[in-house]
Amino acid sequence: MLHDGEVALPDGPRLALRCADGAGRPFLLVHGLASNARLWDGVGRRLAAAGHEGVAVDLRGHGRSEQTPDGYDTATAAADLARLCGVLGLTGGRTPVVAGQSWGGNVVLTLAARHGGVAALALVDGGWLRLRARFTDVDECWAVLAPPSFEGVTVAELHARAARWHADWPEEGRLGSLANFTELPDGTVRARLAREHHRSILRSMWDEDPRQLYPLVDVPVLLAAAVPAEGEPSDARPEVLEAQAALAHAEVRWYAGADHDLHAQQPDRLAADLQLLAAAEVLAGSGEGPAVLLDTPFAFQRNAAELVERTVAYFADSVGRQVEVASWPHRDLPTLEKERTLALLHRARWAFAGPGSPTYALRQWLGTPVPVALADVVTRGGTLVMGSAAAVTLGTHAIPVYEIYKVGEDPHWVEGLDLLGTVTGLRAVVIPHYDNAEGGTHDTRFCYLGEERLALLEAELPDDVGVLGVDEHTALLLDAVARTATVAGNGTVTLRRRGVSRQVPAGTTLTFDDLAALLHGADLGPRRAAVVAPAADEGPTAAGSEQGGAQPSLRSDADRARDDFERALAARDADGCVAAVLAVEEAIHAWGADTLQSDDAPYARRVLRALVVRLGEVAAVGVRDPRDVAAPYVELLLEARAAARANRDFAASDRVRDRLAAVGVEVRDTPDGVVWELTGTPQA
Repeated sequence: MLHDGEVALPDGPRLALRCADGAGRPFLLVHGLASNARLWDGVGRRLAAAGHEGVAVDLRGHGRSEQTPDGYDTATAAADLARLCGVLGLTGGRTPVVAGQSWGGNVVLTLAARHGGVAALALVDGGWLRLRARFTDVDECWAVLAPPSFEGVTVAELHARAARWHADWPEEGRLGSLANFTELPDGTVRARLAREHHRSILRSMWDEDPRQLYPLVDVPVLLAAAVPAEGEPSDARPEVLEAQAALAHAEVRWYAGADHDLHAQQPDRLAADLQLLAAAEVLAGSGEGPAVLLDTPFAFQRNAAELVERTVAYFADSVGRQVEVASWPHRDLPTLEKERTLALLHRARWAFAGPGSPTYALRQWLGTPVPVALADVVTRGGTLVMGSAAAVTLGTHAIPVYEIYKVGEDPHWVEGLDLLGTVTGLRAVVIPHYDNAEGGTHDTRFCYLGEERLALLEAELPDDVGVLGVDEHTALLLDAVARTATVAGNGTVTLRRRGVSRQVPAGTTLTFDDLAALLHGADLGPRRAAVVAPAADEGPTAAGSEQGGAQPSLRSDADRARDDFERALAARDADGCVAAVLAVEEAIHAWGADTLQSDDAPYARRVLRALVVRLGEVAAVGVRDPRDVAAPYVELLLEARAAARANRDFAASDRVRDRLAAVGVEVRDTPDGVVWELTGTPQA
């Protein structure tokens, strides 16, 4: 799947490449200082499996590329990449998503800011590297960051070291790290990047400040940062949040417990994140035609106008794209309004429909030109995004969710749009919210159906129709050109046939033929079986989803903050109590544009109000230990009592003791001295 190549740049060096062919959006992958292209092999294979063209490059003096006498600095490396894109034709409709790790992140940031020609940018534990913030001068920088000597180390010893250093890496990652070295005639190794060239690159990094480049980048940016397994990520990497704030359209992904070479260590997750970045580029990037929100699924709600406003604001603020509203609240619109909406859909490069009522949407869409207009978005090379209720409408049949779960109607199907079949040829019903666990002790999986009702409904489906389930906070990316499907996000996609399920984890890419086979209950055979796992037949639990772990949600964030408040209060940590209250408020704001419809928002507001009341109670009585507050005064009175006793003025001594008892302080004379405690019960 991956093959070696090379390109001679005009008036420049010969650069070695690792390439993969594909019809999807190209990716250009750039390694870090003293590294090489093969550390991207794991990511490259997964992108290629998803149908993407990929090019990983050895920068000059690295890997198999030409060892030039000069040009070892960030600016020259970025210029080399710009010329490489020109030679390879990675321009126009083939403009690549560019990813750079470590120093390579600084290089691709410079490429995007100074040269352009980048569809989207991924900075992988780099791009924000600023050596002047860590060292007092360049000599100290070199003393700390100079590469170790490998003189006399044999190839076998190097393999053993790689196995020890990178025990949790995939084999292809460890092999990639070995390509940083060349074998000498005597069987020992030498680093491919010359030591003086290594120092030249560090010197250029010392002279540069990437913060100056952030305002010059106007494409979607992924910041993939390795952080410790424990602790708050933002505390460990404040420079990442600084970059996010300064970049126009940036999103952070924290890789907890990851190595600096996280592209070699965690290729599955990074490849999935890069595909999501490519999908974001489709929305935020170039391409003729507007991005459109179709309002039908929630148009029946009294606050529909507010939902439209919030959704438009979300895409503007979080994605950096202005979204136009294609309004189709009901099928009986005046003719002119209908034609305006249809004309907008037929021009759309990207269209989205989301939460609401599946059956309401179907009543307004079936028998109208809307389904054809939605399919046409994909036919013209655009992107159609259907979430929550809108996703339910995509299959041959659809679940009447509210009617069954809220009203109590008997389980039944209604006619679906079958857009999935129109676009991909797949025969399935689509069930989002597949791992929903809001019911706690009662089963709300499978879009609130539960196992019993799903089994009844599944028996009514035609033999050629399977069940396609998508977990919450999970996406199935269907590429109609490459005919591939990629799972991305926090959960899994489940293919179910007559009660037998197969789960496909995030980061996995299957062909449409693979999906069709699974939907018909067939096995994929040994070649593909390893990526698809049988689903455990376990009932829901109050603790989380069918897979066992609690999924991210506003409710779980609110619960976590409430627990933090209780711990802080027990520790008499006033700042911790305030931080917990603020965390709930921040969570409510952060989840405000989430497309999932649930009772999480009112629940979180109830938690917030309760914590504010608790905070008021704390303010009234004080968060400090009452003994600590009283101690200076009690000790002063006990000193006066001790003086009275020394002067044999026992009447005065008793008056002090009695007055303390009257305000709830018990004083006892023991063989070890005087002790006191707060009883909380004043004596008359």
